[in-house]
Amino acid sequence: MLDDIIENSHLRNGKPCWFRRDGVGMYGINDALLVEGALYYIIRRNIARDPGDILYVDMLDVFHEVGWTLFLSERMSHGLS
Repeated sequence: MLDDIIENSHLRNGKPCWFRRDGVGMYGINDALLVEGALYYIIRRNIARDPGDILYVDMLDVFHEVGWTLFLSERMSHGLS
């Protein structure tokens, strides 16, 4: 979702990008963050048995690492200046 906004895309899988829908616009940024937050909430509610649960901690680490890699590669593809 954020990638579509950053790249000013028009279509995703042949359908208008979320932020291009009537009434969404730049609120799509908030929606993308809500989706990400929901992902972490679902993981916590369904995986974590206690705050130190190693599977939960490892999953969070993987998601954060993937997110960081995606954001960094997106930035690099558009140049660092």
